[in-house]
Amino acid sequence: MIILGLHFGHDASITVMKDEDVLICYEIERHKKKKHVIGIEYSDVVACLADVNIQIEDIDYATVTSTQLVEYIFPEPEKLNIKLQHHSGHKGIPCALVDQLGITPEKFAETGLQGWLPLILRERSDHVYNLMLPDSLKKTLLETEHTLPSFEKFIEVPLWNERKSLKDISNTDFSSMMNDAIRHGFHYPVTLLLNGREIPSFVFAHHYAHIAYAFYQSPYEDAAILSNDGAGGGDQKYPCGMFAYGTGDKLYPYTPNTLAAGEMYDLASISINLDPGKLMGLSSYGQPRFYSPEFVGNWYDFNKRPSSDWVDHCLKEAKQLGYDLTYFGDREHILEPINVDFAASTQKLIEEILLFSVSAMYNSLQSSNVQTPNLCFSGGVALNCPANTRISNESPYSNVYVPPAIGDMGLSIGSAMALYYNILGKPRTLKKQTPKHAYLGGTAAERSIPRALDAYREKVTITECENVASDIANMIHRNQVIALFTGRSEVGPRALCHRSIIANPQHEENWKRVNEIKSRELWRPFAPIVLEGEEEKYFYGCPFPSYFMLFNAIIKTDNIPAITHVDRTSRIQSINADCGIIHDVLQQYKALGNPAVLMNTSFNGPKQPIIEEPEDAIEFLLTTEIDAVYLNNFKIEKLGR
Repeated sequence: MIILGLHFGHDASITVMKDEDVLICYEIERHKKKKHVIGIEYSDVVACLADVNIQIEDIDYATVTSTQLVEYIFPEPEKLNIKLQHHSGHKGIPCALVDQLGITPEKFAETGLQGWLPLILRERSDHVYNLMLPDSLKKTLLETEHTLPSFEKFIEVPLWNERKSLKDISNTDFSSMMNDAIRHGFHYPVTLLLNGREIPSFVFAHHYAHIAYAFYQSPYEDAAILSNDGAGGGDQKYPCGMFAYGTGDKLYPYTPNTLAAGEMYDLASISINLDPGKLMGLSSYGQPRFYSPEFVGNWYDFNKRPSSDWVDHCLKEAKQLGYDLTYFGDREHILEPINVDFAASTQKLIEEILLFSVSAMYNSLQSSNVQTPNLCFSGGVALNCPANTRISNESPYSNVYVPPAIGDMGLSIGSAMALYYNILGKPRTLKKQTPKHAYLGGTAAERSIPRALDAYREKVTITECENVASDIANMIHRNQVIALFTGRSEVGPRALCHRSIIANPQHEENWKRVNEIKSRELWRPFAPIVLEGEEEKYFYGCPFPSYFMLFNAIIKTDNIPAITHVDRTSRIQSINADCGIIHDVLQQYKALGNPAVLMNTSFNGPKQPIIEEPEDAIEFLLTTEIDAVYLNNFKIEKLGR
């Protein structure tokens, strides 16, 4: 069975799933070279299918998702389009909205949420979504009607209409939600038009796809599942996130959690003119002096707008404490006390909210006579490494799994898995956790390396290495900085050593040096990679192994200063043979008398996605002070080195 998963929102992606195997997750930003790109075009689908040698005629079903309030846009509707109509291929496939509620395509169309992209294009030229839209999609939005609204209204349950705080959720029996109507209530049958072929398809709720990805990718037979991202909330049920329970091939989203954590973190980041990942790194420089427990909870714990009120609260506290507010949000003075303490206070708040949420979810499942030692976490908020670590260390759950593509790029995988297991009822084979779950990029870029080498042969020195791992290890041992372009690229926002810049962590100056190579702010920290099984020699305080750079560890030694943040933390990646050539590099580097630890950061420049094309890798070499780039076993250096 072939399932095509399409995510049209920001961080747009395409997944091809063959039975239980994900053949590819094609992140469109890598190919369009536009970070967090919105939308899918027909050419993207063609390129993705060609990479895995799948024809349009081979596709049995398709699944579609978007980001909340982001329209589905079809610049070539005759080639790629979604019709709100049923297909004969839907026959016999359960859907509570059709089977129990009799919702017709016309009625479902009425549930579409009014999108905001045309308004942003006309009135908010500085809005971040403007930067994410390709020109062809902007033209479609402004000049045609070839769009569909976002759909986030699916099954409605009276219990969910009650305004429940996290404390209320904690004490509620949700056992009545563990039924087929609930687990079949978050999708609706539509028809995908793909170059003239009509394919039976399903629109999935955003957070349903998040929780499906987290659970079905996990190694657990059963688990509690939490999702949360930066969407708003209040009386809107689904946009913030869900509490769910998964068992075997079944998935039960048993209540919306209406968490404000993601939106609060996003607005705080905007207020300080940083993206959320940078705010997380900045928080280590400060102290949480503005933190207040009155902001811990979900939307129904507040009698205010939690996001904007949090920022106002911090500034009011800062003023009363005598802080100089002159440089608040000034990126040239980002290390001023007002900025670092604001970041630290926001970070602590989000950690406390998430700990409270996980505890409420645990108690609600206990109240529902459901017990599991396992927790899965997804949605953009799950990129917060310190919060994930505290959940692992302090929550009631013994095991915590956070998959690599937890942002919206993972929705195309999650919706395809949700259809295969939960809707079609295919048996689930449990798989052990492995780094291979991250290496889902295509093979076309790797196959194009010879073409790139030919194109640049007059501009660079090319050496084919007999033992590439040894060559890389010796370069790093001599304190050279290199970039890796090897194998299939990583899915998700973290570089996991297939598209990475690697340096020696024993030289403190490499912190500044690599930031300068990447044109990043000099205060921003770097992550270590470490051989699996040797983590405890250098780190403690987080679950090992940690394959996807999603947990923070505390550093034991003073010998790796280039990856030691100011609070002695670092988000580690455990390396084994499934990680590819970097495993051999680390072993050879260790054999030279070094610790089994290296510095790792993403292979890209400022405001760029991770590099996907070999030509771009060589251009990076030519325009920066990096010492060498390795395209598989080819070492590329500037002329004259």
